[in-house]
Amino acid sequence: MGEIEYPGVYVEEVPLGVAPIAGVETSTTGFIGAVENAEPRAPMHVRSLVEFERAFGRVEAGSELGPAVTRFFENGGSDAWVVGLPDGVPLSDGLECLDAAETLSLLCLPGETNIEVLSAAIEYAERRRAFALIDPSGTEVADVCAYVEALAQSRSANAAVYFPPFEGGDPPSGAVAGVYARIDRERGVWKAPAGEEASLRGEVAPAIDLSDAESSRLNSAAVNAIRRFPGKGVLVWGARTIQGAEQGGSEWKYVPVRRLGLYVEHSIDRGTQWAVSEPNDESTWAKLRQQVTAFLTGLFRMGAFAGRTPAESYFVHCGDDTMTQDDIDNGRLNIVIGIAPLKPAEFVILRIGQWRDKSDPFL
Repeated sequence: MGEIEYPGVYVEEVPLGVAPIAGVETSTTGFIGAVENAEPRAPMHVRSLVEFERAFGRVEAGSELGPAVTRFFENGGSDAWVVGLPDGVPLSDGLECLDAAETLSLLCLPGETNIEVLSAAIEYAERRRAFALIDPSGTEVADVCAYVEALAQSRSANAAVYFPPFEGGDPPSGAVAGVYARIDRERGVWKAPAGEEASLRGEVAPAIDLSDAESSRLNSAAVNAIRRFPGKGVLVWGARTIQGAEQGGSEWKYVPVRRLGLYVEHSIDRGTQWAVSEPNDESTWAKLRQQVTAFLTGLFRMGAFAGRTPAESYFVHCGDDTMTQDDIDNGRLNIVIGIAPLKPAEFVILRIGQWRDKSDPFL
């Protein structure tokens, strides 16, 4: 899969001789896991379960990498890079192998719960403008809340934890990555990968059934619940980053807000490379403002931002207000943008009152 395309994109006019900014891919997923008798090698690029099994052998019961990749494809994933490491090697040793993947949007280390290893993974995701999907540490609510609190010490919002594991102890990260890919394709990266659209396909079931009270507690602690609902199946029921605890003040509390920010930042960075060797003057600045505005206008028309008008939804600054003479003299060209992201509606509050009509004999 190449650069992502959303249906109905409206492209504003861009400056003559400057290509429109193309949105980067949002769901190419990197997997790192143990493979029996594996030898260190470059990551394998796979687009189906058949290609995965051709490279790594048939999925075996008791492994974690194989089932995770299987569920990724079952749930809507279509593009993955897989690093197989020998048993006993820390999964963090495979992170640099993913440098070979030009595009990396999501990162999964199926079954990994070591805080040190996961902190390295989150740091890597931050550097790659990717987002890490992290498996739970067990089936105890209190334990997973403490686990996320420890992960949040990284100060990064480029990760989210999903709880509980599936029956049999299988990790959910691969299936959730597939849900991300499916919803990105159908609705856009700005749509929360949670709720009734975020159903988990295949033979999966949560290891424990969470009550409403437990789900609320998890949500407040920035843990995303996986829940089974009668008649609706198994759903992803949360969209918080590891910085999304109620007592926290992060602007990146929600998964779609963080991922939209990464998408916009990465797309604009890649699409404006043409300006590197251009004169750092008003002519170049004007072209950049027009090019970036065209990209953001297209997203606005697709409903990616809050706000009724473009002026309420985003701004683009590039010029004397973003650069000093020292910046210009030293070759620094600064573009400052602001966006108003949509935030997911986690709770719908209904206030229901009854009006007592004394003339009604039944009241």
